[in-house]
Amino acid sequence: MSLFSTPIGRLTFLGRNIVALLPLVVGGFILAFAKPHHNALLMLLALVFEVLGIIYIVVFTYFPRLVSIGLSKWFTVLLFIPYVGFIFLAFALFCPAGKFVKHENAA
Repeated sequence: MSLFSTPIGRLTFLGRNIVALLPLVVGGFILAFAKPHHNALLMLLALVFEVLGIIYIVVFTYFPRLVSIGLSKWFTVLLFIPYVGFIFLAFALFCPAGKFVKHENAA
């Protein structure tokens, strides 16, 4: 089992999503105060915060939750489709752990 595949529960998933909002909000504030053609350094800093927030969401929240549910990590691609990402968030939050785990018959 790899570092990013440790299963997490629903409450931990919700908490990590809330924590993931911090770099996104900071990047948004920086972007709001940076003038597009005047502060290239501030815009680059905002981009770094946004990318770090997205990486945190995918790697530290969705990968472990999908392992917990029993789905492939490739389902995180759904996050980047408008409106589908929000529905996928609700699904990952409310789906019980082990819902899609394949059980082998013991013989």
